[in-house]
Amino acid sequence: MHHYARVRGLHVLECVVDTALSFVRKEQIQEACQVLMLFPRLQPLVAALGWDLLAGKTTMRRKLMQSLWTSKSQALRLEESSPYDNKFDEASCVEHLCDTLCYQLDIASFVACNNSGQSWSLKSSILLAGKDLVEHGNEDARFDPFVENFVLERLSVQSPLRVRL
Repeated sequence: MHHYARVRGLHVLECVVDTALSFVRKEQIQEACQVLMLFPRLQPLVAALGWDLLAGKTTMRRKLMQSLWTSKSQALRLEESSPYDNKFDEASCVEHLCDTLCYQLDIASFVACNNSGQSWSLKSSILLAGKDLVEHGNEDARFDPFVENFVLERLSVQSPLRVRL
């Protein structure tokens, strides 16, 4: 990888991010996770940048955020924090963006679930359930994708964050 980046005149991290985003574009989230395995600090960045590549695909967006943000990045923050460190509450803009996108996905799934007459539980939340949601399987198949996409579009209009849907 280093030799390829040197010959092309690119930064190694740029090559890693571009490769991961190409997998996200092809909806191969697991492969993107494998590319980023050695670079866990790039996971929130790829999750935020990959959001736009999955326009109108809430299931894939949910899988992206579960794989790259919730399950690994928050675990990394917990491992790196010490009881004597006051920086635990600090978060980068990208981490805040990922939290906001997960929150918006939770709202969209809540509305879609209620719209289809089913009850919504906290286990369906990306922010609250985290990796447990991935282990329970794909529960969002019962949701109405049109309603989810519509709610996400409306939330993005109201948001100061400009992530294209």
